[in-house]
Amino acid sequence: MAEGSPLARSTGSAASRAIGSARTLAVVALAGVGLLAWIAIWMLSSMPAAPSAADDRRPREPGPGADSRRAPAPPPSDAELLARIGREAQRLRRSVRVVIPVVDRPEGPAGVRVRVADPWGAEPGAAPSPAPERLATAPGEPITLEVPGWWPELSELQLLAEGAAPIELERIVLPGVGVRLDPVRLVAGLRVRGRVLAPGGGAAPHVQVAALPVGSDPLAEAGGALGLRYGEAGTDSRGEFVLEHLPARRVRLEVTGGRGWSNGVAVEHDVTSPPATLHLAPAASIAGRVVDPAGRPLAGSRVSARMAGPDETSGGISITGEDGGFVLASLAPGYYVVSAGAAGRAPIVIARVHTDVRGLRLVLHELATARVDVIGAPDDLDVPVTWRTWSHSGARLRPTGARSVAWLRGGSLSMRGIPAGAHALEISVPGARSFLTPVVEFALDRETEVGSFTLAAGATLTATVRDPDGRPLPARVALASPHHTAIARERDPFALPDRLERVCSEEGRLEWIALPPGERVIAFRHDGSADVALAVTIPDGGGLELGPVTLGPAGSIEGELRTHGGRPLADVEITAGMAGVPARSAVTALDGRFEFPRLVPGRWELTVLGVDQPSSADLSNAFTPRENVTRRVDVAAGERRRCDIAIESP
Repeated sequence: MAEGSPLARSTGSAASRAIGSARTLAVVALAGVGLLAWIAIWMLSSMPAAPSAADDRRPREPGPGADSRRAPAPPPSDAELLARIGREAQRLRRSVRVVIPVVDRPEGPAGVRVRVADPWGAEPGAAPSPAPERLATAPGEPITLEVPGWWPELSELQLLAEGAAPIELERIVLPGVGVRLDPVRLVAGLRVRGRVLAPGGGAAPHVQVAALPVGSDPLAEAGGALGLRYGEAGTDSRGEFVLEHLPARRVRLEVTGGRGWSNGVAVEHDVTSPPATLHLAPAASIAGRVVDPAGRPLAGSRVSARMAGPDETSGGISITGEDGGFVLASLAPGYYVVSAGAAGRAPIVIARVHTDVRGLRLVLHELATARVDVIGAPDDLDVPVTWRTWSHSGARLRPTGARSVAWLRGGSLSMRGIPAGAHALEISVPGARSFLTPVVEFALDRETEVGSFTLAAGATLTATVRDPDGRPLPARVALASPHHTAIARERDPFALPDRLERVCSEEGRLEWIALPPGERVIAFRHDGSADVALAVTIPDGGGLELGPVTLGPAGSIEGELRTHGGRPLADVEITAGMAGVPARSAVTALDGRFEFPRLVPGRWELTVLGVDQPSSADLSNAFTPRENVTRRVDVAAGERRRCDIAIESP
């Protein structure tokens, strides 16, 4: 072919273009390889280094703690999950020991009587419940209780010591294993004097006067609670009485036992004010019956009457007999709010009943029941399950009920005692991840089929807790509930009402299984060490290994809050704050004492959030501006700093 022909020119041009294209591809390929290499180097340089001892001591938000990383452990199979649930069930059926140290115990051989509420009852094959009332081992020793491992909490615990004010502790979260709680301090308490006058103004001798918490719920015992009385005494021949060792400055006083006289009530009496005077009236009564919707009598129901209106000066309580009948005797003439309740039934309130009423008929309906089926559960499965209700609060669901216990037997779970209304149910099977049912409308006297659900394994969080010398610590661990994550970053997670707890082994090892995914705050505590709180992200399955958590030495602050005149101020909240550390809170005791233990060394600021407020019936100073008093205290490791605060008399 001729070199200058059109075909030759076309062929040469195509070849040139091919060579150019090849060169372009080569350049692009080399650039791509370079880019990939650069990305690889960047990723390698961005990976976190292995945690070191120095990392463990580095301050973290919300507090000092440790690095975390995702563990490669795969989720358990269905068979492994069921086996894990079975092991957890066996563990929870054993008794666990709860130890409560007592400080400032009054002298004397009587020791401390302990009363424990049991709202769940016993289950076949499970550890027995503690006796409702018992003695501590001996004066000077800590209180030790043996409780069933499946109890999620001690709903109510009372400590009654001769010569000391009674102490009531509520909703003590239990970790399912033995635990040593924070110490409680016994104080001598306060004294109230007064006089009871009979109709006509004369003395009312030999009647009983009791002091109770202000706002005491007359139906509390219907739900299994203990019904704390601060103290009780009889009047002398002049109608005078003295009640000692009271644990609160303001109390409710109730008078009973006068033949032909009404009961008397002082709704809120300040024991530091002049002696109380209670006036009795001629007795009147309200009578009736308590029945179920079918008209059958309900024996053992509790009926109470409180005088209607702002001035409550009388009231009474009656327990129904076998025929469901009750008589609210010894009432001052007038109108009353009548309430009735029984275990497992919705309470009823009649707003206005006069003392001339006879034949009052009170109908108590059964609380709702929910039934849930668990898919794949074996027939021999028998485990304790905790559950509670959630309801809408605005656009979000929030827990609205305390945790209760039911038993999952086979694949069927029945939960009783649900109030009427629209609720979701949070259900926690030991060894499996908790789940939330859809919102369902529940009705009294009915069982509602909620649906069928499959159990999931959840994630496992593990950690090792040690002191600065590397020794393991069997620390207490608190995990704030998901809806409290934001507040737990700023407050002590151990003080939050909605939390779960565990205890590390003697080797300092924590393994917390069956966790749902999400942002959480976890805190570690051990005697003599500063608390550590960490923000963690729980994965959706698998595991999360925290680097070793080091609890360093702690300092503490103690003091008294008084007026400039020297009067102690009780029931005042004081907070302690330091940048980068969750705030702590304490409430002053009757003698004005307060304490902040287990503090991270550094400068803390104490803030007095309020003073003794006037009676709730006196609102004259309710909107008076008050300036919070602050104090700054430097705390060193192993040091107990004293900080007494004096403020203007309220």
